[in-house]
Amino acid sequence: MMYSAVLLWVCFVSYVCTQVQEQLKNKLVCIEHEECGPCLSAAVHCRWCADPYYPSTAPRCNDDESLVAFGCGQSMIQRPDKPVWEVVDNRSLQDMFPGSLEAVNDFIESVNKSAVTANLDNAEAQLDALVQAITCRTEVGWAQHSRKIVILLSDGLLHTAGDGKLGGAALKNDETCHLDENGYYSEAAKYDYPSIAQVYRLLDKYKVNIILC
Repeated sequence: MMYSAVLLWVCFVSYVCTQVQEQLKNKLVCIEHEECGPCLSAAVHCRWCADPYYPSTAPRCNDDESLVAFGCGQSMIQRPDKPVWEVVDNRSLQDMFPGSLEAVNDFIESVNKSAVTANLDNAEAQLDALVQAITCRTEVGWAQHSRKIVILLSDGLLHTAGDGKLGGAALKNDETCHLDENGYYSEAAKYDYPSIAQVYRLLDKYKVNIILC
């Protein structure tokens, strides 16, 4: 009877030692890897902790229980059967937004309706146009946090501050929007042309980028 008890105890201890060795072996298979790809492909029980705040002294490649014990959240544990990112199907190549072309057609129609004008001299009022394009945020439709780009296309010289006084526009440009309901600058005969420094300050204030062509 005593012999049977001792034999049973030896078998139990041997079984426990075998299990401990197996668990230790499984851990060693995982913890020796320092990158996600090799970690997940090392064994089916290996997991990778993607938590940026995971302790640097703890191995990122380990089994589930060990990673959780070291402080890695379940949502940050990458598993071989868990996709790292969600794959979204691309839109098919077709006209998905036909209504978005209406604004383009409106723009073409407005340009075609614009009257072609000319000056008595070679210089043009590009700076006046820039001030109105920058300051008339509601009329133009500038969004608060949008990237604002103005393309100025001209082959002529420009009028600067002081030129307007020759035509009777004696007041200094007030850097304010003066577009009427038809989109025309309504105070051209009242305010002088802005200076380059004024336009520069407005560009910096409203974060507008200008492309000169």
